[in-house]
Amino acid sequence: MQPGMTRITNLNDYPYEENFKGNKIYIAPKDSIEMESGEALLFKGTMGTPPRLKNGVPDPRFFKWLKFESSADVKKANMNKFKCQACGKVCKSQKGLNEHLKTHEDLEKGTMADGSTGDEDVNQS
Repeated sequence: MQPGMTRITNLNDYPYEENFKGNKIYIAPKDSIEMESGEALLFKGTMGTPPRLKNGVPDPRFFKWLKFESSADVKKANMNKFKCQACGKVCKSQKGLNEHLKTHEDLEKGTMADGSTGDEDVNQS
């Protein structure tokens, strides 16, 4: 998905149709479309009154049952939760990450791998 885009998925068992800003939007059941994120936000807020069945209940064929997933959401979902920020190693669990962090004793002591504290003046003459 391109940055700045939103994927809109129809979760209903029926197709979804709506006239939006002069354009007919059609999303097949369990299918999706992509829309510019600003337009998708406006589209999310529009809703017509669904027709009613003979017994007065709204017709489920016209429900707006959509999932909105922005490109930013996709990026967040792909981020690894258990990545060591010191060296970049990816662990399978929090317990694994905690065990791995023990290998970075130099960070716990506040010293670098070369024994320096990082506070030394690097411009010594």
